[in-house]
Amino acid sequence: MLQYIEGEPSFTILDFGCGPGRDLKVFAELGHIAVSLDGATRFVEMARTQQPWLASVALY
Repeated sequence: MLQYIEGEPSFTILDFGCGPGRDLKVFAELGHIAVSLDGATRFVEMARTQQPWLASVALY
């Protein structure tokens, strides 16, 4: 999906429904800034625990 974004990387990526942060890890490994939102408290806690390098993880 990132290949369709016009402009030069790195990108700031907002991931709605990030779950435990699996995709965010890939984005960060590619040099992007990952910001995430999820509506499930359990997933937000998992993302914060499993991906401590995230720019932010918020519960909404």
